[in-house]
Parts: sequence; structure tokens; C-alpha cells
Amino acid sequence: MKRSLLVCVFLTAHVGWALADESKTVAIPLDQIWAWRMPGTRDIGQLEPNKPAKVACGPLVGEIRKALSATPANGKEAKPGFAVLGTGLKALRGAHAVLVKNKNPQDTFPANSEISVVFFSYQFGPYVHLEHVKRRDNVVDIAYEFVPHRTEEVTEHLALIPVGNLSSGKYYVKVDRASMEQKNAVQGFRPTTDTDARRIICHSFDFTVLGNKDH
Repeated sequence: MKRSLLVCVFLTAHVGWALADESKTVAIPLDQIWAWRMPGTRDIGQLEPNKPAKVACGPLVGEIRKALSATPANGKEAKPGFAVLGTGLKALRGAHAVLVKNKNPQDTFPANSEISVVFFSYQFGPYVHLEHVKRRDNVVDIAYEFVPHRTEEVTEHLALIPVGNLSSGKYYVKVDRASMEQKNAVQGFRPTTDTDARRIICHSFDFTVLGNKDH
């Protein structure tokens, strides 16, 4: 009887810990993310002011797309993702400075500032879509998936992910590949190799938010 009671107490505590741990995980909805050609996200092509109505994107997005069309050669790997100050148009301008003007990404940010994470993929055959984005404590998890298609088009992708006003500390952004959907395998599509994934998708990275006393 005592042993059964102890087991019950242990299981109850274990479930409680699991629920408490899960409660620290915050999902960042796809409809809060500005992106280029990613289902469920906001159309980044609409961010730029004075964009002609019949044009899909303005010069900032257009120049970024052109930069991402230069896919790394076989044997090379993609650059890491990075963080930028601000959200929306301000974040887009920050991404443009790095991807087009080749400025070094900012790796430290002042406290009490809005920050966005930049995820990108170079031009490739399968589409690249975000599966989910979650933040747990100081870790941001980005899960993406390759989506094969029978058309011959090649595409590049970009996403500006708002991570909010962060407290001081070091933050890790993990870029992970989601498993290929079973329906794609059934249709005869072969999965993208890990070598190609490393060449096409931006890598994980980290950045630091400074406290008020640090700057």
C-alpha cells in the first residue's frame, strides 16, 4: 500500500513538473511572422511603403531575393541566421543591410528593445516553409520543412520572426529540420539530403541582450 502511494505521488509530481516545464514554452504564431512565400505568414512584400500595387515586392525584398539566389556551391554551407533590431519594416531594413550590403550581423542588443530573428534559405528546388517557431526561456526553436513540388521553379525564402522585448542574457536560436510529411514520401518525392539542407538553410546562431548596467 505504501509503495503504491509513493508511486502515485511520484507520477503526480512528474506530471506536474512536465506541465510546469511545458508552460514555459511560448509559440510564436506564423501569422505574426513576415515572410516571403511561406503559408500562414504575413506577406513581407507588403511591408515596403509606396510599393506599386501590381508588383509582388519592393526593392528591399527584391534585392534580398537576388542575393539569396546565389546558392552556395556544392561542398559549401549556408551562413548563419541573425538577429536585428525592430520589427516589420525596420527589421526588413536590418536584414537587407546584412544580406545585400554584407554588413556584419549585430550580435549584442540593448535591453528593452524589440528584436526580430532573420531566417532565410537560398534558392532551391523544393519550397522551404516554417513548420513552427517556439521560445522557451533563452532558446528560440525554428522548425522548417522542405516541401517538394512537381513544377520546375526554384525559390528562395525569408522570414522576420519577432521575438519581443527580451530581458538581459544570451539567447540561442536553433534551426531544425522537421521530418518529411508522409504524404510526400507516398507520392514518390525523395527527401532532401542533409548535405543540401546545410547548403540551403541558414544555420543556428546566438546573440546577447545587455542589461542596463552593461552599457
